[in-house]
Amino acid sequence: STAEEAALQEGFDIGYKQGFTWAKSVGKLRGRLAAKRVVLKDSGSDMELQLEELARRVEQLKYGDSTSELEHRLNQSD
Repeated sequence: STAEEAALQEGFDIGYKQGFTWAKSVGKLRGRLAAKRVVLKDSGSDMELQLEELARRVEQLKYGDSTSELEHRLNQSD
């Protein structure tokens, strides 16, 4: 029925928006992390090791996981 189709479309629209927003935040985090890792590449610094660990944690994220702790840790490395 039309009501069912409308409900399905609404659910899709909400899910798409949430998924896009989450993926965009993860993408930004990956980009910032990659840039910092390039700058510190082969420096042998403690920060380089911390960024490698952060990169591993980013890759382990599952859909819907919060990125706020990882963003905070990355901001501390500025």
